[in-house]
Amino acid sequence: MENRPLRVLVADDEFPLREELKSLSWDAFGAVLIGEAKNGEEALQFCHDYLPDVVITDITMPSMDGITLLREIKKRFPLMQVILLTCHSDFVYAREALQLGALDYFLKVTLDENDLAMALHKARLSIERERSHQKDAKDKMRWVHSKALGRLLKKESFDPDAVMQQLFAVWPKLALPFRFARLQVDANASEHIFVNQEINSALIQLEQVTPGTFTWVPLGSKEYLLFVHDDSASVETFVDFMEMVLSVLRDALAKQLPFIAEEVVIDGAISDEVRTPDQFVDALAMARAWEHTSFYEADKHGKVYVGQPPAPAHLTEAVVTELTDKMRGVNWNQERLVAFFRGPFTALCTERRFDPGQLRQLVSNWTIEWRQENGRNGTELLLHRIAQANSFYQIVSDLIHYAEERSGKKERYRTEVNDALKLIKHNLAAGLTLSGIAGQVGLSAHYLGRLFREELGESFNGYVTRSRLEFALELLKTTNLKVYEVAERVGIPSYRYFSVMFRNWTGFSPTDYKKNLR
Repeated sequence: MENRPLRVLVADDEFPLREELKSLSWDAFGAVLIGEAKNGEEALQFCHDYLPDVVITDITMPSMDGITLLREIKKRFPLMQVILLTCHSDFVYAREALQLGALDYFLKVTLDENDLAMALHKARLSIERERSHQKDAKDKMRWVHSKALGRLLKKESFDPDAVMQQLFAVWPKLALPFRFARLQVDANASEHIFVNQEINSALIQLEQVTPGTFTWVPLGSKEYLLFVHDDSASVETFVDFMEMVLSVLRDALAKQLPFIAEEVVIDGAISDEVRTPDQFVDALAMARAWEHTSFYEADKHGKVYVGQPPAPAHLTEAVVTELTDKMRGVNWNQERLVAFFRGPFTALCTERRFDPGQLRQLVSNWTIEWRQENGRNGTELLLHRIAQANSFYQIVSDLIHYAEERSGKKERYRTEVNDALKLIKHNLAAGLTLSGIAGQVGLSAHYLGRLFREELGESFNGYVTRSRLEFALELLKTTNLKVYEVAERVGIPSYRYFSVMFRNWTGFSPTDYKKNLR
């Protein structure tokens, strides 16, 4: 359980006792009093609305007594802990309450702060233990479902009824008909392990703070399915929920991984209504088809798509010939080639929205042709970037950068980019963000990000990471700082992440690099 105060509700029909409990030093107990109720019905409604961790309740109350309240709480909120307050004549009820799952009970007349502190500590341990048990069980079942769904989607299993029944057995609130959402995560291949870890952690926490609202299942390393446990939810409600989920995930990545090299884009697609198990595979295929649409989005900050996506256009032989002839017609003139990429090439591709795989193949073929006919170096890196690009505009930026670099006529950076480079250089140890730097140079984050790709040939985060690693090399060569101190000095406080990125960049671990220097 995260180290936060226990949230406590007090329920008692006696006003003086409620006032006495309110006056206690709850901070000293590691707790906070979030509400009070005069009877069991009020307390149960409060539990629904605010989900306290602990309920301290009298046994004898009007409307709904403490024993009935305890039964209802344990049935609806298994993690919630209940502490009973009793009079001498209530011992029989107190014993019954302990059998029903009450945490502890105390006499009203002898209750003191030490008793309460011990009970709240016991409550915290009980909640942590139960959450750990539930998490282990959920994680195990989540991966069982992930494998089952994977086999179904790969046609290794042809029994969608069995897979659906397996889901329904574990999540009783999920029933036909239902909708689901697909999350698509685009991140640098070398950073997926860190991104997935943070996304999984954020989804687990969101699942805990919104109990019974949704369930999620990973499909591979880039894809997640979310099932919402409310068959009456409208599409609009589902969209609002998914936008909230995307916002939570983006915030988690920005907070936990501000130093990753490439921007992480997370899109959501809401399926059509699934009325039969056989429709599930078709609904997922439709949700996946939105990936082609998002490829051409100029603002790659993650969106929620709904319904049937437009089919990608086929890159016909005639179109390939037309574009290739125009590309060859510039005869490797840098200015005309850049004008072609920014003009006719971009206009036609964004209008028609060709299949991304076919487009990557076309551009890769051009790159190989340039190497064969012009003896150009550096095409291996360009081919790699084209294969990894998650947007059309990234491909265009890479092509422009390659053309300018190989022509030897690359112009100086514009003023705003130069200002941004200076800010980065002098603030490497800080938590640099694209939006923060953009604000200081007077541009939008999206526009500055595009300028970085067009003028430097790499993303903002990629440039920042490269600068940090170059600075790390300098510090390892010229100082006696420990590796973890170097990591902190260059703004990558995660020692593990720093070591992985350093090895990917240099071929050595930071420790081995220092040894080799000696």
